Amino acid sequence: MIPDGDATLRAAVAPFPAVTGTVALGELVGLRRLYAALRYERALLPFYDRLGPATRTVGPELYRWDLRGMHHVNLDLLASLLDRVTARREGGRFAGPCPRSGSVLRCNSADGWNHPQVTEQILDGVAHRCVFAHPQDQSRLIFEVANVPPSQFVLGAVGIDDRVILPGAAAVDSLWEFQPDQRDRPALVQHIVAPNRVGATPYRMALGNVAGSLRITVTASNAGARHFCFTAAFTSSP
Repeated sequence: MIPDGDATLRAAVAPFPAVTGTVALGELVGLRRLYAALRYERALLPFYDRLGPATRTVGPELYRWDLRGMHHVNLDLLASLLDRVTARREGGRFAGPCPRSGSVLRCNSADGWNHPQVTEQILDGVAHRCVFAHPQDQSRLIFEVANVPPSQFVLGAVGIDDRVILPGAAAVDSLWEFQPDQRDRPALVQHIVAPNRVGATPYRMALGNVAGSLRITVTASNAGARHFCFTAAFTSSP
C-alpha cells in the first residue's frame, strides 16, 4: 500500500503487487504478509485497528505485518458494543451497572462523559472511531464480553484524546483477561496502557484459537480529563 504518486516507493517494492492510495482492510485471505509505506504516524491508525502493532519496521516509513491469525474478523466490539458487551463501575461515586440505553451503556451518572459508547476521539490529529471508556477516580470500569468465538487474537489500539494531553496527567491502564471455555486452560492476562501522549498505542493479545470470555478493566491513578478509548477485533485465519 503506497501513497498516491510515489513512484520511488513503488519501484522499491517491485516485483510485488502494490496498491496505491487508501484501501479497505477487510478480509485478507490469500496474503501472507502486508507491507505499507506510510509518511505519517497518523496513517497507521487503520492498520492498528485491523492488525495491531506492525511485526517490524522494515525501513523509514515502511512497515510489515505478518498476517497469520489475522485474516478474518470474527467479532468487532465497535459494531457489537451494545449487543455483546455488559459494563459496570465498581467503587467510586457512580458504582453500579451500565445498562444499554439508546446508543450508550448508561452508567449511574448524569454526566455524558461517564457513559461508554462508540464515538470519535481525536488521536494524532485524526477523528478516530473507538469505544469511549472514561475512567473514574477510585473506581474500575469493567467490560464483559461473553461467548467470544474461537479466535487467535484480540487486537486494536488504545489512546487518549489529543485535546486532553496535559503535562503531568495520568496514563490510563486497561487489564485484559481472557478466560477460555476449556477450564483446564489457564486464563490469559495482558496490561495495555495508553500513555499521556498524542497518538495511538497498538496492541495484540494471543488467545489460542479457543472460545471464551473477555474482561476489560479500565483504571487511572487520576481520572481527570482522561478521554480514553479503544478498539478491539477478534481475528482468526482459515
